[in-house]
Amino acid sequence: MSMIAGCVTYGSWLHGEAVSIGMEVAARIATARGLLSQEDALRQQKLLRVLDLPVDCPGVDSGAALAAMQRDKKVQAGRMRWVLATRVGHGEVYDDVPDLPVRDALAAVCSTYQGRKAW
Repeated sequence: MSMIAGCVTYGSWLHGEAVSIGMEVAARIATARGLLSQEDALRQQKLLRVLDLPVDCPGVDSGAALAAMQRDKKVQAGRMRWVLATRVGHGEVYDDVPDLPVRDALAAVCSTYQGRKAW
């Protein structure tokens, strides 16, 4: 189950839309950890927007999203596993991501403030 699937009514989001939002969350985490440049994160975001895919989910409760993610099949031994980009076209799996960057990324993506800047 994706973070979106656990927080909204079934059928509200297409799978690809939920993946796009997850990519935005992962890019924000990777940028916060110094793994991905802000330039590359913005490049990804612009591409998703050009493809008319969402990069945010206003109104989704970020706490509920985090709780849903903690029940996801990708959690192993109680630790969330993340595929985080380190550059365009390359990602690595991390299971040592602290809660704070995850919470910050979710808060930014789930924010209900529509006028915010992308980064």
